[in-house]
Amino acid sequence: MTFAQANNLKSGDVIVVPEGIFNLVAHYVVYRGVDFNGTEQYMENINGHGVRYITGEQFISDYPVAKRIRRFTGSDCERQLAIERGDALIGRPYHLVRFNCEDYANHIQYNKAYSKQTKSIISAVASFLFAGMATVILSGAARGRRLKH
Repeated sequence: MTFAQANNLKSGDVIVVPEGIFNLVAHYVVYRGVDFNGTEQYMENINGHGVRYITGEQFISDYPVAKRIRRFTGSDCERQLAIERGDALIGRPYHLVRFNCEDYANHIQYNKAYSKQTKSIISAVASFLFAGMATVILSGAARGRRLKH
């Protein structure tokens, strides 16, 4: 039994898999369906390749563990349109901030590219940098007061 069969996947469903150091980051892969040869197809946007198709075998090889499945919630007609949105972007380059795997999956499912994961990371980095700059400024001000005495 394949992963898609075992999980009752339908075209447009998104599989979220762990990725990166300590699996802290999530990677989003979209189930496309079965092609005319009976081969399961998935779509992903990945660094180094951009938006591409992968087979069910490659999916299982690359991503042996799934965190969760986000089901497509529209009608069969909307599901077909969603897959067409995904197909239209095959070959588009990956960009960590402007068009990553989560952007791509959300574009397919909701017709809007956005990434909560990237926004969280950018927010954390900005907070870290702000705190660091504030520390430098305050320590410099304190040092300046000490020098005047």
